[in-house]
Amino acid sequence: MALEERKLKSTFVEDLRDGDHVDDVFLIVSKSLRTTRAGAPFVRIELRDRTGNVTAVKWDAGSEFYEKVPEETVARVIGNVRKHDGNLQIIIDQIIKPAGETDPADFLPCSARNPEEMLSELRGLILTIQNPHLQALLNKFFSDQYFVSRFASAPAAQKIHHAYIG
Repeated sequence: MALEERKLKSTFVEDLRDGDHVDDVFLIVSKSLRTTRAGAPFVRIELRDRTGNVTAVKWDAGSEFYEKVPEETVARVIGNVRKHDGNLQIIIDQIIKPAGETDPADFLPCSARNPEEMLSELRGLILTIQNPHLQALLNKFFSDQYFVSRFASAPAAQKIHHAYIG
């Protein structure tokens, strides 16, 4: 299969169904080298996009495959979705470097609220600040469109509280 230029993610974790064929990009969160009950090696990989996480497995894969899979990076995953112990997982055929650009927003969880509404609410709160110097400072920041676009698309934390865009 030829590597075509991919710019937009089209398959999200929340849309995966048993029996689906997958050929899309995901964030590799973690990986582990394991063995089956029969002693055969396999690699288990946790994948993520903005809608959730899914486990992926590469059967009959040992340390050579494991070492080639980079953690905490985006990769193109080709495989099939199967249900195992009540959960969906992707049976990996291939993991390769994506051919095109990817949008970081596709891989970070997002707020369910509309960003424009939240910015409007924040601007309203700034107007209620009693200290004129602090209010002027905040107005200066929030009148800078570059700052506002970066602020609105950044997570407030890396883990636990508000670790998502918006």
